[in-house]
This record gives sequence, structure tokens and C-alpha cells, in this order.
Amino acid sequence: LDAWDALYSFIGNEGPVFFFLTNKDAPRYRVVAIDTRRPDPGSWQVIVPQAEETLTGASYVGGHFVGQYLKDARSLVRVFGRNGEPLRDVDLPAIGTAVGFGGKAADPETFFAFESYTTPPTLYRYDVSTGESSVYRQTQVGVSPEEYETVQVFFDSKDGTRIPMFITHRKGLVLNGENPTLLYGYGG
Repeated sequence: LDAWDALYSFIGNEGPVFFFLTNKDAPRYRVVAIDTRRPDPGSWQVIVPQAEETLTGASYVGGHFVGQYLKDARSLVRVFGRNGEPLRDVDLPAIGTAVGFGGKAADPETFFAFESYTTPPTLYRYDVSTGESSVYRQTQVGVSPEEYETVQVFFDSKDGTRIPMFITHRKGLVLNGENPTLLYGYGG
């Protein structure tokens, strides 16, 4: 990989077969397998193809690929088998951000952190074979997050671009335009 033609991130290997997250011929990224005995690009195997969402990270844990995607400004995490067959989406507790999923090829589990507008940072243990998640450690806060909810809505900008927006409020609040609002935006 010395042509400087794309970005490549090593995520693991099985003997001479190395797995990379790359944007080579995939602007939203994909995972490829490169057999070091036949490293020419014509011999590469696509394991996780480019998707509609951007693949922001990938790991190889417990014989499974875990792909972290960005979809409409929120996390989406998918698990794939060794040959790239889609197995499941990771059930996240809410609309929010998940990071982590590191480990080794032989590890039966991985860990990830999750947080959202209504969920304090929480560390989860995830079994890659069964898809079971359990809370490992959770930040204690002085409010009751379960009293609040976040919904995602979309608006079209002046040029027609679809813009995601999150609305967080106390459960049961009537959204009638009469409530005090803290508005935060980014991008441009």
C-alpha cells in the first residue's frame, strides 16, 4: 500500500490475510481483505461493501466485523460474519453516539461507550456471537434521564438538502411553539 491512492486502516488479520478499512473506490468506505501472498488490487476481496451510510470505523472481534456508521448525524452499528454476511444491527439504547468496539480476533466480547442527549455516558459489554449487550458501568447523574426523550426530525434547507434535527424535551411536553428553547447548530 505505497501508491498513496487512498486511506487504509489496518483492522486485523487471519494469518496472511489482512483486513483494511479503506476509501479506495469507496468514498463512504468499505472493508477489504488483502492476501499478502497475492497483494495486487485485482486480488482484493470486498468483505463489507460500501453502504448508503458512511462507515466511520471497523474492527475485527471474535471472528466478526463490527462496522460503525454515521447515519443522519447518529450512530448505527452493524455486525458482519467473517465473510461479510450481514448478521445484525447492534441495538443501541436510544438515538445517540456509540464508540469503541475494539478487541482481538479471538475475543468473544467487546466494549463500547454510548451517550445521547438523554443518556449519560454508559459503558456496555457486547457479545459479538449472540448480540447481547449489558451495562458494564454507567455515569451517575443528578437528574432522571428517563423523564426525557429525544426525537429526530428532518427539514429541507433552501437548496433542498435534507437536514436532521434532534428535539429533546421532558416526556409529555406539548410541542406547540410556546416553550422556552435552547437552540444549538453546527455546520455550514
